[in-house]
Amino acid sequence: MKTSNLKFLVLITLFFAFSCQKEELFVQEDIFVEEIVEPLSIEGGEYLEVPEYLSTPINGSELIVPVVIINWVPSPDGIVVNDSITLVGGNMDWGNEVKTGMKVSTVDQWNLSNNMKLKYSIEEGSKFRGYDNPNELPYVGIEVVKYINIYNMPLVNPNDGIQSSDTEIPDYDTLFQNIGMEELVNVYGVKEVWMNWTNYKGNLWIPESNMSSPVSGDISNSYKRQDDLPIYNNTYVVYATSFDRWFAEAIHCRGHQIEAQLSHLNNTFFWQDFVGYPHGEPQPYYQGGRVGSTHYTPNSVSDYDYDNTDLIMSDIGDWNPNHQGHKEHVNNSTWKYSRQVPFTYPTVIDHDRWDAHSKSPVGSDPQSGWLIYWFQSIPSKDNGIKYQGEDGSEISITNWWDLYYNWDSTISNEKKLYN
Repeated sequence: MKTSNLKFLVLITLFFAFSCQKEELFVQEDIFVEEIVEPLSIEGGEYLEVPEYLSTPINGSELIVPVVIINWVPSPDGIVVNDSITLVGGNMDWGNEVKTGMKVSTVDQWNLSNNMKLKYSIEEGSKFRGYDNPNELPYVGIEVVKYINIYNMPLVNPNDGIQSSDTEIPDYDTLFQNIGMEELVNVYGVKEVWMNWTNYKGNLWIPESNMSSPVSGDISNSYKRQDDLPIYNNTYVVYATSFDRWFAEAIHCRGHQIEAQLSHLNNTFFWQDFVGYPHGEPQPYYQGGRVGSTHYTPNSVSDYDYDNTDLIMSDIGDWNPNHQGHKEHVNNSTWKYSRQVPFTYPTVIDHDRWDAHSKSPVGSDPQSGWLIYWFQSIPSKDNGIKYQGEDGSEISITNWWDLYYNWDSTISNEKKLYN
């Protein structure tokens, strides 16, 4: 998919607002020049310049994933945030200090830090068994083509019995129509929307992942409302991470989406032969499992047990469905270590806690370290994993990143986790 025209037109648009790197949306007296999006505006928001690191897929990547990022930052004027968002405990500073009068620019830098770390983690995670081969090329490259702040999100109340009667969700029809999402998905190949938000009202809800697909329906980690997202010609996934948390939770959301899609193709094979749940009737995960999952490392004894020091024999580094791979001891030190990123961690002014977390190296915490490591265990191109089927035939493991990101082709051609 070529996106050079898209990037060129975006640069033309941004040129007119270069001095402040912003362009107001839905200002009646302004003219917003852009040929690829129609209509061109949404009330209470603005396009921001896409940072170079986010707009540039990592060198060597083969599968380029165009992304739109929407930062929902409640604000009456686009300068100072709504004070109610600081009443959400996670948005407070150290010692539960309520940050009244916080600037939008403060939230912008925090969101930017998380977005950059997330992009790095996905690309780094697509280096098949990169933990054993530092020269392994990434398979996936992220290309952010739109970077948008929304200050006044259009909301709807579904009141469909799925959640409490006062629950509000984004009005995706209005939002996406006004930023030209249909054309971005159908023409320019956008596959993902990353949304940063916070539940400042207490009754807001955006699922961690939410799929719109004309070929499979909603295969995601959501309540699977059938009419919340517009359905276009191509599949796309909306990911949402509350910015009262941080980037590791955003990787976590992708982990569950990967699980949802891959298990949809071959449920038992994925959960039992790959992840390591016991065969037979559904049983709890047990320490000593195989490759693990979003919630479980090979040595986990419970959900989210990413920092366990117990040494366990695992074939995660040489997984083969027939248990023919080499096993070695693993524990938290196997995946918890700082990665070297190709960007400078953003400074978050006027929020000491966010600033400290912004500058915390990727992988130095056990959750992000584990998830990057787990992503690298997912079979990619030329993985070379073969095993003998029950009938004696040789079976090859396919490229699961292709299955995951090229979902329309996967479903239409009835592709599986193995040939």
